[in-house]
Amino acid sequence: MYELDLNSPILFLWAGRFLSDEDYPWKHKDKTHSENFEVFLPIKNSLEVNINGIDYFIQENEFFLVPPKAVIKHSSTTNHELDYYWFHFLSAYSSITNNDQHLSKGVQEVASLNENTHLNNSIVLPMRFLLSHPERIIVLINQLLHNDNVYQYTKRGNDFFLILLLIAISDDYLKLLSRKSTKQIKKTALIAEWVRVNISKDLTLATIATQFNLNPNYLSRIFKSEQGIGVKNYILTIKLDHAKRLLSTTMLTINEVAEQSFFYDPKHFMRAFKLKNGVTPSQYREENSHTNLNSSTMNHSDPLPKQLGNKALQQLISEILEKNQN
Repeated sequence: MYELDLNSPILFLWAGRFLSDEDYPWKHKDKTHSENFEVFLPIKNSLEVNINGIDYFIQENEFFLVPPKAVIKHSSTTNHELDYYWFHFLSAYSSITNNDQHLSKGVQEVASLNENTHLNNSIVLPMRFLLSHPERIIVLINQLLHNDNVYQYTKRGNDFFLILLLIAISDDYLKLLSRKSTKQIKKTALIAEWVRVNISKDLTLATIATQFNLNPNYLSRIFKSEQGIGVKNYILTIKLDHAKRLLSTTMLTINEVAEQSFFYDPKHFMRAFKLKNGVTPSQYREENSHTNLNSSTMNHSDPLPKQLGNKALQQLISEILEKNQN
């Protein structure tokens, strides 16, 4: 497990989305990492790859972190359809274990929904775990990819999009650890997870209250108090996060997105989406459509990002490398 310091530089390098279909067998090209991390996140089917001599099977919606200086080789030829995101970044880091007292304290604070935890200035990333909220992570990845592929006078914005993405991944992981904690956690944390897993068109405050043998008014009150969001708004947020994933990763029509995001009425979906996000579903798709795609017929290359020629960034890189050597 790795802990990144939010008060130290975290620099974006490269990112993209890989697409392969069964008509074009593919295998990951052999390469050796430098000091950078790489992340794999399959969103359709599994990815098989060999890292440091070990074969790994990375399943759909699983976060997988490849450490610095790793040797990556193809594990086997992929003959099925495959869709996954990848991104590289450079950061100072330290290795920690599940028994780390600093981590344990932070996890308990997360379980208690504390807003200022011992991990306030940290990003905690395991080598791998299955994301609880892949829709949110995929939305952030697409925003990073979009920002990287549109012209701006500076590319430093990529670093901040990356940090937001890594914080969201760390948050997903820490909440997973908190749910597995042996100590008492807030009851609404379990309710919130149950709602996410059982989202549907028919899910209401009344059905949730019945599931947990609670009075609907009491449930509404404690949920808002502990989660900072009302039950109805939470349900809507989950549906809209799923819609964002579909809009940014598929070519489904708006009506189909509405149906698959558990809305009865496409018009209600479009109104709710515009009210929540400030743009229509079509505008959101357009704003998140600029991504770096590569396929089985074109492996991505790793040209050095031009912004790293900047003297200030070279100084930050030197600082990162110096910390990693200490």
